[in-house]
Amino acid sequence: MNKIQLRSRRQKPFWEHTMTWKLSANSIRGRLKEKHFQLHSHSFHEIGFVKRGDCDWLFLEKRIRLTRGDLIFIPKGVLHTEQAAEASSTELAWVGFWFAGAENLEVPKRVQKSVATGDHYGDVLSLMEQINREHHLDQLGSERRVDLLIQSLVILLFRCASRNVEQPAPHKSLNARQIQVVRSAANYFRENFSNPLSISQVAGYHSMCAPYFSTLFRKYHGISPQVYLHRIRMEHVERYLAEGQLTLKEIAEYCGFVDAAHLCKRFKQENGKTPKQFREGILSQLKNK
Repeated sequence: MNKIQLRSRRQKPFWEHTMTWKLSANSIRGRLKEKHFQLHSHSFHEIGFVKRGDCDWLFLEKRIRLTRGDLIFIPKGVLHTEQAAEASSTELAWVGFWFAGAENLEVPKRVQKSVATGDHYGDVLSLMEQINREHHLDQLGSERRVDLLIQSLVILLFRCASRNVEQPAPHKSLNARQIQVVRSAANYFRENFSNPLSISQVAGYHSMCAPYFSTLFRKYHGISPQVYLHRIRMEHVERYLAEGQLTLKEIAEYCGFVDAAHLCKRFKQENGKTPKQFREGILSQLKNK
C-alpha cells in the first residue's frame, strides 16, 4: 500500500474539517458580586477564552479554573456555565461553531480543559476580535472569512494543548533550594512590580548569575522571569483601566513602565487596541449590562 492510500485511510485531523460560525460574543462578569449563571448547553461547539481576570467553568461535573489567556473547548450538548469571583473584572469571549458534514465528530479530551495560550495569547485575542467583528460585516466573503478564522483559532487551540501536554512538570528537575529561590523571586515580582526591577539584581540577591537564574525560573514557572514580571504588570494595567480612576500616566508609573507612551506601545502590541480603546470598550459593555 503506497503513502497516498495510507493517508486516505487516516482519520482527518480535527481542525481540517469545514467549520461554520454559529455564535461570537464578549462579556464582562463579576464586577460587583459573585455571578452565578444557569447551566446550559448548545447545539453547536463552543470555545471559551479568558481575555482578562479569571473564571471558573462548571463543566462535565467539574470546576475548572481558567485565568487570563486560557482557552477551553465545550462540545455541543454538554451542560456548562461560568462563574466569576466577587469584585473581579473578568472579560470573556466565546465562539460557537459546528462542523459541516461531521456533526458527530468526537472532541479530543486534551482540549476539554484549561489550555494556556502562552506566547500565542496575542494571536488568539486577535482571532477572537476579528471573528466578532467580521461576522457583523456584510461584505464580499465575510462568511467564508469568519469560518477560516475559526479554523485558525482551533488550530492554535490544539497547538497550545499539545505543547502543554508535552511539557514536563516544571519542578521535577529542581531541588528544594532551587524551588525556594524561584518561588521567592515570583513573590518578589508580585510585590514589587511597580519598581524598576532588574533580573540580574534579583538573581544576584539569590547568589546566582542571571542566565542560570532564568533557566531555573523557566523550568518551574514555564516562562522567563521577564515575561512573568511583564504579565503581572499588564494584569494590573488592565485592572486600573477597568476601574477608570487613574490617568494613563499614573497607571504607567504605578505599573513600572518608563512612561505612558511605552505602556501604550506594549499594550497595543499585546491586545490589538490602545488603552483608551480598551477602557472605552469596558465602559460600553458595563452600560449595556
